[in-house]
Amino acid sequence: MLLQEGRDGAAWRVGSPSVAEGWHLERLTPPSRLFGANGLRTGPDGRIYIAQVTGSQISALDIGTGLLETISAKGGDIIAPDDVAFDPRGDLYATEVMDGRVSVRSTDGHTRVLRGDVPSANGITVHRVGCSSANVARAEGFSSSI
Repeated sequence: MLLQEGRDGAAWRVGSPSVAEGWHLERLTPPSRLFGANGLRTGPDGRIYIAQVTGSQISALDIGTGLLETISAKGGDIIAPDDVAFDPRGDLYATEVMDGRVSVRSTDGHTRVLRGDVPSANGITVHRVGCSSANVARAEGFSSSI
């Protein structure tokens, strides 16, 4: 039994879902293994990386096997990731929209805050491919050499 609240503030109980005569209801997918999936990016290893802002984690999905691996767990260094991108070395960049940050996770698993002054950091991409240590991370309204 669920409790719903309308726009006018009135609350009512909602029972199990029902359908009209002649129709049937069937669950086609299992419950999601993700928590607020938002930004998606194919990683250098071919897996799909998923930023989960409300779940505060990043996962990698192997589309061949269905295996879902947590890359940055809730409670870790990256908080509420909104989007992800990769540089040519395979380093992962993540925007943290709730904390106004951009972080980078190196291929060895070390994470650091790249910038902590990017209010509402949202989408991100790597801009200058092949510039060794001068890659540029871009988040809406933000540009910084690293």
